[in-house]
Formats: sequence, C-alpha cells, structure tokens
Amino acid sequence: MKKIIFLIAVILFVTYAKDEKSIVKFVGAIEHVKKGGKLKATIYLDSISAKANLFALGPVENLQGELLVLDGESYVSEVDNQRLNQVKTSYAVGAPFLVYCNVKNWQAFSLESDINNLAGLQNEIQNLARSNGLDLQTAFPFKISGLIDKAKYHVIWKDLKVKEHSPEIHKKSKVFYPITEERTDILGFYSQNHAGIFTHHDSFIHAHIINADRSKMGHLDQIDMKAGAVSVYLPVLD
Repeated sequence: MKKIIFLIAVILFVTYAKDEKSIVKFVGAIEHVKKGGKLKATIYLDSISAKANLFALGPVENLQGELLVLDGESYVSEVDNQRLNQVKTSYAVGAPFLVYCNVKNWQAFSLESDINNLAGLQNEIQNLARSNGLDLQTAFPFKISGLIDKAKYHVIWKDLKVKEHSPEIHKKSKVFYPITEERTDILGFYSQNHAGIFTHHDSFIHAHIINADRSKMGHLDQIDMKAGAVSVYLPVLD
C-alpha cells in the first residue's frame, strides 16, 4: 500500500513539473472516483474565490449530476424522477474532482473541417493550438460556440442506495441524452499529461456541453458539426 501511495505521489509530482506554467488547475482525479470510489467532494465551488472569468467542469459529489462553469456562471445538471434532464444555477455544490481555470481573453477561430466524433474534435483542437503557438505539452482550456448538427451527452446519476462503487457501476450510472440542431456552448480541457486525472485514458480532451437556453447539459460523448457553423476559442495567454 505504501508503495502504491508513493508511486501516485511521484506521478502527480512529475505531472505538475511538466505543467507548472499551465493556467489549468485541478483537484481530485477521475481514477479516484471510478476505481477508488472516492465520491465525496474534494472541493466546493463556493470556496473558489476567483469567480471572475472562471471556467470549470466535473461531476457532482456522490455522482449526483454534472457541473459546468462558464465565465463565472455555474450550472448543475441533474436527472429527475422521470429520467429527464434538469439544469439549475448554483455555486452551493461540491465535486469529487474538478478541472478549472480563469481566462479573461479568448481568440476566436472558424471551424475549418466537418467534425463527426470526439477524435476529430481533438485533432482540430490540436492543430489550431499548434498553429497558434500553444504548447501541446501544457494543459489548456478551449471553447466552442455555434450551431451543431447533433450531439450525445450524459449525466452521471448514481443510485444512492448502492453504497459500493466500481468502473461497472460508474458506467451504468450514466444517463444519456441527445441534442439535435441546436446552438450550444462547449467547454473543454486539453492535456497530454493528465490521463486518469481530468481526461480519460483514451483521449486528450474532456468536455461538457450546454444548449443555448440552458435546459440541457452534461459530459460530451459524441459530436457532429459542420465547418463554418461554429467558432472555436483558445485562451490568450499573457
């Protein structure tokens, strides 16, 4: 057990050393939730003092929804008794893991290629970041706004009567919803060095989506959008 704790500490130290110039901050880790069953809050949103220009995403404590903070506005996505998605605004909520940053200025770019999956979105973000001087070894946020063809997202909603947790229970706790031909906003974080922390092991991006009237929100699982229909935003770093 001591060896495992030591290895985790080394990994986190190396990750921090690689990314010490990044504006991105995080607490907790995806793997601690999925495999370790650590579902209690490691941070409460109202404890973050710098709320101006704040952008963040993560799950709700005890896996009772999804969190998204867009430019200081905090949205909490839940599932009601009819399995319908409900979205409210609140800072009185905690998260077992959270990735966040404060960004005042963004640079807008037009989407140059059609996107029909998350891998395509990741490639587009990588290409835009590389061609505009962002270091791909340093974590950074991105935004997307505009009309999408369709998307699929999920809200994590664990049965509170189930006390144990595992990757299988985690997967079964996801409730999926579609979005079709709507204007949406997407917040994502890109990193090549935070697998299992705030990105999953099969991707360099972790993103949440919300529609224009703020009635649908959750973790982005699938995306289809046309070139020219949306704008992509990358942070302007000082």
